[in-house]
Amino acid sequence: MAATDALPNTLKSITETKLKELSKQQALFESRKAAIYEEAARQTTLDDRVRVLLEGVTRIKGFPDDGLDTTDKEDDAVFRSDGLRASARHVYWNIRRDLVQKRYDSSISDARLKQSEKELRQQLDFISAKHNHALFFNRLVTEWLTNSRSPVPEIAHDNSMDGSYEQLERKEAHEQRTQWEALVFEPRKADKVEIERYLTKLFKHSRLSEQALKDLRRQVKLSSKEFLTKDDHFTLDTLKWIIKGVISKDILSGDKVAILREFLRNDAVAQEVADVLNVRMAQIDTWSWSCSPIPVEMRRHLNGKYRAYMDEDILDAMFLHYIGVKWSIRFKELFTVALRSHAWKPQSKKIPKSDIERRKYFLYENGRECRDEHNIVGARKNSFLEDYFMCQLPIDADSVPVYGEDGDPGYQTKSFMDLKHSLLHLVMAEIWLNKALYGEVTVVQSDFRWFGPSLSHTTLLSVLEFFHMPPVWIEFFRRFLEAPLRFVQDGENGPIRIRKNGVPLSHAISDCLGEVLLFCLDFSVNQYADGLLLYRLHDDFWFWGQEQTCAKAWRAINDFCAVMGLVINDEKSGTARLYGGKRRFTSDIETDSDLAKTETGRPSKIPKFEPSPLPQGDIRWGFLKLDEGIGRFIVDESQIDVHIQELRRQLAACKSIFSWVQAWNTYMARFISNNFGKPALCLGRPHIEMVLSTLKRIESELFAVDGGSASPGSVADHLRLAISKNFDIADLPDGFFYFPEEYGGLALTNPFVSLISMREGLKTTPERILQNAFIAEEKEYATAKEKYESQGPNQTSLTVFGSDSPSMRVSTPTNEFMSLEEFMRYSESTSYLLKNAYKCLLDQPTEVPAAFTPELQNAVSKNEAMKSLPAAWSAMSSYSKSIVELYHAEMISKYGGLAAVEDKTLPLGVVKILKQEKDGRFFTVFSNLIYHLCSDLDSLRYSTRRVLQDFQNDGVKYLELRTTPRESQEHGVSKEQYISTVLDVIEEFNSDEMSTYLILSVDRTKSAANAMEVVDLAIKYQHRGVVAVELGGDPSRGDVSVFREAFRKAKEHGLHITLHFAEIASSRPGELEALLSFQPERLGHVIHVPDGFAEEIARRKLALELCLSCNVHAKLIQGGFPDHHFGYWRHQHCPVILCRKTDDVGFFCSPLSNEYLLAAEHFKLDRSMILDLCKRAVPAIFGGKAEEDRLYELISHFEEQLQ
Repeated sequence: MAATDALPNTLKSITETKLKELSKQQALFESRKAAIYEEAARQTTLDDRVRVLLEGVTRIKGFPDDGLDTTDKEDDAVFRSDGLRASARHVYWNIRRDLVQKRYDSSISDARLKQSEKELRQQLDFISAKHNHALFFNRLVTEWLTNSRSPVPEIAHDNSMDGSYEQLERKEAHEQRTQWEALVFEPRKADKVEIERYLTKLFKHSRLSEQALKDLRRQVKLSSKEFLTKDDHFTLDTLKWIIKGVISKDILSGDKVAILREFLRNDAVAQEVADVLNVRMAQIDTWSWSCSPIPVEMRRHLNGKYRAYMDEDILDAMFLHYIGVKWSIRFKELFTVALRSHAWKPQSKKIPKSDIERRKYFLYENGRECRDEHNIVGARKNSFLEDYFMCQLPIDADSVPVYGEDGDPGYQTKSFMDLKHSLLHLVMAEIWLNKALYGEVTVVQSDFRWFGPSLSHTTLLSVLEFFHMPPVWIEFFRRFLEAPLRFVQDGENGPIRIRKNGVPLSHAISDCLGEVLLFCLDFSVNQYADGLLLYRLHDDFWFWGQEQTCAKAWRAINDFCAVMGLVINDEKSGTARLYGGKRRFTSDIETDSDLAKTETGRPSKIPKFEPSPLPQGDIRWGFLKLDEGIGRFIVDESQIDVHIQELRRQLAACKSIFSWVQAWNTYMARFISNNFGKPALCLGRPHIEMVLSTLKRIESELFAVDGGSASPGSVADHLRLAISKNFDIADLPDGFFYFPEEYGGLALTNPFVSLISMREGLKTTPERILQNAFIAEEKEYATAKEKYESQGPNQTSLTVFGSDSPSMRVSTPTNEFMSLEEFMRYSESTSYLLKNAYKCLLDQPTEVPAAFTPELQNAVSKNEAMKSLPAAWSAMSSYSKSIVELYHAEMISKYGGLAAVEDKTLPLGVVKILKQEKDGRFFTVFSNLIYHLCSDLDSLRYSTRRVLQDFQNDGVKYLELRTTPRESQEHGVSKEQYISTVLDVIEEFNSDEMSTYLILSVDRTKSAANAMEVVDLAIKYQHRGVVAVELGGDPSRGDVSVFREAFRKAKEHGLHITLHFAEIASSRPGELEALLSFQPERLGHVIHVPDGFAEEIARRKLALELCLSCNVHAKLIQGGFPDHHFGYWRHQHCPVILCRKTDDVGFFCSPLSNEYLLAAEHFKLDRSMILDLCKRAVPAIFGGKAEEDRLYELISHFEEQLQ
């Protein structure tokens, strides 16, 4: 069996075990239920029939006193509450009271008791339904486990909103790899001299921009000096954010990610790593890639594109991430300073001084109205600076962008996906605003073709040199870029090729280099297009405004590309011109001559040029495109057709109900829904209704059967039909599909629910929002006019208008108040009302959940709080409220409550593991899963009995069972209860054929106090058969020296000691010395033992516990069974014990007898050699002299039988 199959097979074994136990419980309940019904049927009166049913129900429910009319109980027993179950018990108390009262009071009618009889029978039926559902749910999980390798899309963390990938061998992979190789391994021509000339012209056309460049260059040099002179870059705190950042980049293999996680848990190892990285930093001038060549693989995203990911050395990844983040932070600081300087042109034109004075004269304004915090100009600038300017670069180490579906408050305020949605809202808000103010707006969108792979190294390094990056860094970045690569698919003999172009994907340094280059583009557009802002999400960019300005920006972009060697992606470029009628204020549009002048009226030094034509094509966002005719985004139906086919393919590949649900939730509920854009007030209700209609279309087409009317028509009906065919269950309520797993549901996401809730919260339109702002402005105008007419002009401004200056005289006011047109002329710079409307357009509608009706209140009041669905209505999310409202009635009707099962009957741990399963190391899977499955005493008793029975059935005569003491707060289990329960089962089992003793395990990943607690338990229960203490757990974690005192104490109290030893290759000599100092009598695994230690083990004649199947299938050794170190150790002077770990059957399908068979087969051992192996192992047992004698006698008897 392959190691990758170990996890699902173990989970399957566990689930099947639970399924068998549930079947027994169901059979027991049904027999008790039948007995209650039979007893009730024998009663001759209605009262007695109800009494029998009441006593039966309360007995089964676990509180038999509630159904008994007796005084033989504690005084407060009747009144004691059982938490949230108390209200349910009240029903039975009342029925009992009715029975008593009816003996004396004729007002208690038979009809009332008949209703009680119906309720009691219904309670039993509810329990039956829950038992049946628990069995069904476990069968669903078993099906999932049986087919756990069916593909399910996975959301990727890249800068594409079409985010999931799967590794598939397709024709596209080969084609796109060929194209990628042509870009990466063939150097692109770039003229360093021309780049220098272009940048010099850009940054030195004015004194302000020249000074900004000088400041930037000086700070780059200073930053480099600080960087190189610092000697403590890497600390334990630094490593934490480095490791989290590297993991978020999703470039390393599962094994390497697991090791990184161990660094987070083990400070001792982490400190060693930090020391090594600090040494590397001190020698940065000689740094080179540690792994040569670096493995590269192509990963496919749901949009059909493949991307090449490097799987580099762990230390390289950490080292490079640190440098990339640090330089990114610094460059963002420097570029932000440049943006805030006078070198950066403002987008809005300055209000002429004469008009400012007129506003002071008529309106009593004092200038505060034009401050950024009071107007749209300021709102735009703040939004651009906070969200879009250099958004690929972090502000600090804790805000490194994570390009996933959802924002992560631990990293940044807005995720990349949030920014994509915000940009859509911003574009739409600007369209409404510009059409209302000016009657027209032009929107342009584009990006660069193959931006990352096509970047010229000459271009990147030339830009850094222009900003005076010191040579030591230039050479470092050159070595980083020129990575030696080999495709994994080509095997070890594949060609090694040096990267000549482009930057490694998902690396902080790559992000930094790309953004430094694109800052030059941002500045160019700002300078040559009259202060226009380029809204850029890395290489995907948008801009909008008057067409003349946009044309200048497009010309600047094309000039930049020509010099830097970039190519515009025509397929993703487009222009939309939108009109909203006659412009309100023609004086707001400046003439060409105005645009060619600076604010002082002098000609600009920037040469005037003819604008180039804007790009052709549609403006697109996800599955949307901007319709120029109606001025809104509409769904691109052609894209929907493609993705319907892709989703159909994804769903068809699923081999189980749960994997189908995973695929649906990933693709339909997240990927597809996200590409429609989150609703916002600027998009309005029509957008939500359009998305709802499209989702309905997708669902209808997915589940149509040749267009026939027999189609199930909905996702729930499709699953219901599939379940009916595969499991012969046809009466499932709709709530089963949408309720969480803790409730026995499938947790299927309903994408309609949240959209409907937001639709209910959207009560206005974009037009009305702006119209209300204009009306409010007119009211302010009227108020100002009344004030002027009653009080006169602002006296402080009269001296200004009395000036002899010609520019002042032409504006000298008459007695007539300014016109409404003049009042609203500079609304973007002066109107807080318009700013408020603008910000309102960007808001997302509030979700309005289902109303909390009395019926719902009753249903929720009986609900027991679970992790995914709080007991209190107020604590539920809007989505959960709607789901409960939609489906609660059916669930209650069938199961008597919102939950279809008791959560303890469900393999929820298995479900959680399967939903999160990724390829990882054996020990991580083992410690996170196997050790947490038996968390309640019933499961523990059952599992222990099964283990004992399995060993006995396998012919074992002497058994040392080992376990780690565990506690479960959820189930009220202490460590002592855990051990006592295991010992109880051992004593109950008490077989003459097999003697059983117990070894308590210390988990090396825990603390010294925890180890001492285990030893104390072992000492306490020595008299019941605890014979030894073991040290085990994940061998890559923990400092074993901290356990020395615990094992010394164990030794002093006569406990034996066995240790896992040299289990992995990274075991350090210091650790092995510490382990041997514990004076162990046996060692386990002994795989990667250095020569000196092997000699010491042989000298001490320590007994060795070897696990063939575990070591081979978990890939703890190189090679197969013939390569196992058993072949070495059996020839040494050490007793060798072939062991079967209790997980070997579930994980590796190998009972103990099979371990001996494997040894005989692969090491050519005959029967006498096997017997000799057993005899040599007898003295190493911990059971004592009597057990040794018994085993020798059994072996002798067996040999006599053979003769």
